[in-house]
Amino acid sequence: KDYNIKRVIYIALGFIITISPYLIWSKINFGDFFYTFKFNRLIVDWSTTKSWFFYISNLIVILGLMGAIGFICWIFFKIKNKKISKNELFLLSWFLFPLIYLSTVPYKEERYLLITLIPLTLLASSGFKNLYEKIKNKKLAISLFLIIIAYSLISFNYNPFPRDCNSDVKFVSKWVMNNTNQTEIIYAQEDFTELAYNTNRRIILAPFNKTKFLDINDSYMKNEGYYIYFEKQNRNPIFPRFEEIEKDIRFKLHEKIKNKEFIYAFKFKPLI
Repeated sequence: KDYNIKRVIYIALGFIITISPYLIWSKINFGDFFYTFKFNRLIVDWSTTKSWFFYISNLIVILGLMGAIGFICWIFFKIKNKKISKNELFLLSWFLFPLIYLSTVPYKEERYLLITLIPLTLLASSGFKNLYEKIKNKKLAISLFLIIIAYSLISFNYNPFPRDCNSDVKFVSKWVMNNTNQTEIIYAQEDFTELAYNTNRRIILAPFNKTKFLDINDSYMKNEGYYIYFEKQNRNPIFPRFEEIEKDIRFKLHEKIKNKEFIYAFKFKPLI
């Protein structure tokens, strides 16, 4: 309840002291205190873009039906009473700031929203408390809450990422393992983490900048190897078009692999 500047300074100092060893390690190994934070943001910026309202539409996944009802009750009573406490403002900011930031990141997953679960749960609890106080018949109120809890548990059915044992990336990983030498380099831009996980090969990220990627004088891709191109990349404007790669004299189509969609394995040989 006491928001004084001294406590804010103590919290800030505690945070700095705690994270300093990691920042120093990052500076020694990568030359930048914030290298890993910057690179992490860069990786998610490269990924497939999802709608900005993705987290709003999936909020019920985090809250569940019970929490969603409680949160709606809280909003209703705040609007009705036209009054909000400092503590509630703090909890609301704890929810809104991460939500706004995460919504600007192209790559989105429901689990990233878990950081907002604590404030949302507390606000939803406050909503149910207000509703309980408004219902005069307390036995009816308790029965209503029990019915909502029971229905929430019975109706909840969520399976967003079913196991796919025949995905294109797993399929092409088998091809890589069976048709390339262990010392050969694999260049990729899409599903590179799964390629690295499923193959015993060195995976190097090809440039995501199309101009840089198609520049035959650029020295970023300086070693011979294979470049794995998924058909879905041809539908994403951030990646080079298939026709553009075919015209590039550094690339030669080595294998056209069909699974759910086509995957193309190009043999890559730099000019410099």
